[in-house]
Amino acid sequence: MDCPACNQAIETSDLFCKHCGKLLELQEKPSRSQAVDDMEREYRMVLAEHPRDPDAHFNVGLASLYSGNHLAAAEGFS
Repeated sequence: MDCPACNQAIETSDLFCKHCGKLLELQEKPSRSQAVDDMEREYRMVLAEHPRDPDAHFNVGLASLYSGNHLAAAEGFS
């Protein structure tokens, strides 16, 4: 993969370009298991009915973290 700013070779897992320092777009990672997907889906349904439920927000954050989706995890924990 090449940096969109300086066109130097970078790793797909890099958060910043090692050459020019550009913040790179985070790529969403696929879930590691169906159980984690099911957990996230279940707690998102709870949030649809009870949007202020702190336990549901925490568990959505955990499921996102386990899936490698750090942006969604940060939203779930906030």
